[in-house]
Amino acid sequence: MKFEAHPLANIGQKRRGKPLPTNVNQLNPKNAINLSATDEVVTKKTNVLAKTAALADPGRYQIFSGFLTGSGDEANLYPIPVAAREILCIQVDLPNNAQIDYDAYLYEIGTNNSLTLVDASEYVTYTNNINGPSGTVPEGVGVYNTSNTTKNYLLSVYSYQGGSSTLPFRIHVGIRANNAPLDSRESDEHAHKATSFNLDVPNPSINFRAANTLCDNDWFTFTSPASIVFNSILITLDTASVNAGYKLEVYYPASNGGLRKALTTIDGRFPIGLNTAYYIRVTSTGATSLTGANYTFTLYPDYYVNNITITGYEGGEYATYCPGSYPTYNRYRVRGGGQITVNGIVRYKIQNNAIVVPNTSVKFTFYNPHYNSIYNGEMSTTVTSNSSGVFSATLPVGPARGNNYCSFGSATTFTHTYDINDFTLESGPWGFQRSEVFLLATDGQYW
Repeated sequence: MKFEAHPLANIGQKRRGKPLPTNVNQLNPKNAINLSATDEVVTKKTNVLAKTAALADPGRYQIFSGFLTGSGDEANLYPIPVAAREILCIQVDLPNNAQIDYDAYLYEIGTNNSLTLVDASEYVTYTNNINGPSGTVPEGVGVYNTSNTTKNYLLSVYSYQGGSSTLPFRIHVGIRANNAPLDSRESDEHAHKATSFNLDVPNPSINFRAANTLCDNDWFTFTSPASIVFNSILITLDTASVNAGYKLEVYYPASNGGLRKALTTIDGRFPIGLNTAYYIRVTSTGATSLTGANYTFTLYPDYYVNNITITGYEGGEYATYCPGSYPTYNRYRVRGGGQITVNGIVRYKIQNNAIVVPNTSVKFTFYNPHYNSIYNGEMSTTVTSNSSGVFSATLPVGPARGNNYCSFGSATTFTHTYDINDFTLESGPWGFQRSEVFLLATDGQYW
């Protein structure tokens, strides 16, 4: 499985037409919050930010809330001190309103209060009202301070469109040392920094990332195949992470350029379209604790069957008479009036990999054109493969009509009479088939 950084979009180079500030002194002081004022509630002309707590020691997590009342309004949180080798994670929850579109920008405060943009999140609003809390995907920004000194940062929440004096936004701020374990891919708080992987191995599993704060957002992306391979994927998160409160969410591009949450079943299964980019968000926002270990999520595609292997038969034996006579030589035969069982495995083959397909139906059908109207020439049964793709299908067989024979011997001549029965194994929503034959021998001395 190949991992690589997802190409960055043209993001953060401008605030959709409004130039970025280059110095703290250019900001409207009425929109500034001094984080050292721990109990402050600040009322300004264009917004109100109610501080629920001040930023605490590294490894702590705080929430701030506020309002932007119209397009072009902004609220600025600063200074946010981040010590050497610490990670800053910020998530901004937006009002669930299609007419409101806020963005988030993170700046490093330098000498003489200069501002250097280090991260930006500019999702287009798309309201999601399925599978959990409603609302557009949250904006997210962050930074990993790889230097040996403390740095100060500024968060700007900016209204590209709309606003509200009654619907607040919420800012989650988390700071923690990047250790136990080290996550070299931080920070990647929004989908434009997603780590891409592909589905060229069976059931790909990700186990090299960790949640580093109580509002960390890690993003991954893959593109579904251009041709039909599977129609849904089951995605699971390891038990320790689930117990801590981590969550998995799956998104795909919406028609308006935003991200739309995929409709998943209660067990974490979501439908797949063709040649579509999907984004997986692993978030610790809302978690009660950090596990201190890498999380693991695994994808189990519901592959379509394109290979059926027969592993054996039951109910009779192999016939070795009439050497060189196709299709009867060395074929499996059963006595008329008995039954036949076909055992096998259903798989999806991709390149050099053969992926078993569990819990899928397999239809076993045989046809004897010499049967009378009672049997109508055809019988079938449907079974389900187990967790390893293994199936076993059994059918009773009617009496043989003896429409074929084979004689051999010198002093004494033996004659075998039998029917040639075609049978098929069919599996998967697209009806992949494998066809074979078996022999149905007549009763009595001609067995």
